[in-house]
Amino acid sequence: MHHKLLLLTTKKRMAYLFAFIDGAIWDLDITIINVKSGKIVKKLQPRANKKFVASIPSIFSPKKFKAVIYNVGRCEGHDYPNLLEFRKAIKEKLDKLKIPNHYFTKDRYNPTQCLVPANISAKDGDYVIAVMGSQNTVYVTVIKFTTMGWKMISDEPFCSMFYFSHESMRKKILGSYKPKNVILTAANFGDSTPKYLIDILKPLPNLFVIDRRESFAETIVEIYKNLMDKKYIKNYVIPTLEEEEYELGFKKNGSNNEKCKEIVVKMGEFLPFSKSFFVPRSNDEFYLTCTDAKTKKILKTDTFMLKKDCHQNKITFTIDGETVATYEVKPIVFDGIKELPSTLTELNFDEKIPVIGLYDNCSVIFVPKNDAENEYKFLDGWNGMYGKQLLIAFDKKEPKYCDDAEEVFQKKPTFVITDLINIISLTLQELKEQSATWKFKITQDSENPILIEFDNFDGTKKAATPQFLLAMLLKEHCKEIKKEMRSEKPKKIRFCLFPPYSEVEEERKKKIEKGIEESCKLIKIECSFFEV
Repeated sequence: MHHKLLLLTTKKRMAYLFAFIDGAIWDLDITIINVKSGKIVKKLQPRANKKFVASIPSIFSPKKFKAVIYNVGRCEGHDYPNLLEFRKAIKEKLDKLKIPNHYFTKDRYNPTQCLVPANISAKDGDYVIAVMGSQNTVYVTVIKFTTMGWKMISDEPFCSMFYFSHESMRKKILGSYKPKNVILTAANFGDSTPKYLIDILKPLPNLFVIDRRESFAETIVEIYKNLMDKKYIKNYVIPTLEEEEYELGFKKNGSNNEKCKEIVVKMGEFLPFSKSFFVPRSNDEFYLTCTDAKTKKILKTDTFMLKKDCHQNKITFTIDGETVATYEVKPIVFDGIKELPSTLTELNFDEKIPVIGLYDNCSVIFVPKNDAENEYKFLDGWNGMYGKQLLIAFDKKEPKYCDDAEEVFQKKPTFVITDLINIISLTLQELKEQSATWKFKITQDSENPILIEFDNFDGTKKAATPQFLLAMLLKEHCKEIKKEMRSEKPKKIRFCLFPPYSEVEEERKKKIEKGIEESCKLIKIECSFFEV
């Protein structure tokens, strides 16, 4: 008996309500619905401000509410710095109460209000046109049913006064589409459907004329069903980015004026959105900017640096179905480089000489162990397994090798070259095409088909071959090898190319190897190559 009473008490305490918060300008309309009956049990109309956010725990009890859906995309009177912060504050309060919640963008609301009362059974590829009219303006929304739900194809208003015949109006509304159905209703929620539009569209055999006022509660229940059951897509309108736009990239050489955009997400992008890209080791500062889609005002900017103890970084930018944007920086370690000391030992070369591995804009050095006959190790003085960036800085003096990338960019040199290996692999025509985005000029003379031109400290123009600049870098490698091995400058070096250089076509790979050979000759070193 006691056990049955406990079950009954638990049942009574189970949440049985959900709320829909709709907002415009200053006010919010909160509709509270009984989940089981689908009936409205209460309505509230607080102001859209911090006072409402503070009152959320007293309005929404976790014991009573199964979920809260909020739609505040047109609230302008809130007292937060921007709408993004207002939405964030609502979500944080509801999350703290552990109440499931969902931000429902305005662009999805009207099509959903049309679909629910029309009760259309659609199949993949079907089009529906929702027409919402007032006396002078007609809003035409085209949606397409997919395996993920309804996809917004277009949303266009036009002035009905410009079209004088019923036929021309019908053509304007239908466009080039052959919709499964056309749904007609009033543009303003409190109005009845304009008669002139009924007369224009009534010849269509697939027309539904609906009154949204009569299906308000039913529509909210459908939105709730979508939230609680992701497989239920009958009236689910796929969200899009409606209020903000995002840009993720990096500041070249630490400059605010020179930015490289890697990902740009504009208004209308379907959600959820996710995109990743890989970045070589870099000291550039990355940024994520959020901008108001309508005013173009910057709402927020986050900056971040890449992980250093790795060979590459994978950056993933995500916007979920509730327009919450996040980014992740994941360090990548190449197994081929990590395992190369043991690979070199297994290869058992006749001659134990230093090895330089090249990847992206970096190099890593391997040297024979002094106390072991066949074994190799990473050169700790060259940042061990991760190596160093290959940087040549120009600051209106002679070009020089840069050991500390961070320090280089703080000094703001004229320009920095970080991709010498890539430059060596390109043809003159390819270099000229790419040099438009570089701060240096590609020239040539009778002896050298490719020269990098720079301003000398005395104001004159000087030029150097990519092989000469690479030789400067290799000279620094030799200094570290000499220091580690406590011997003379190495007379021979083996080279190993890792991605992306190991994956280029054979012709480019030969150009890279030839360029390295020419650089080694300049500093009187023999070189050879091997693959892993």
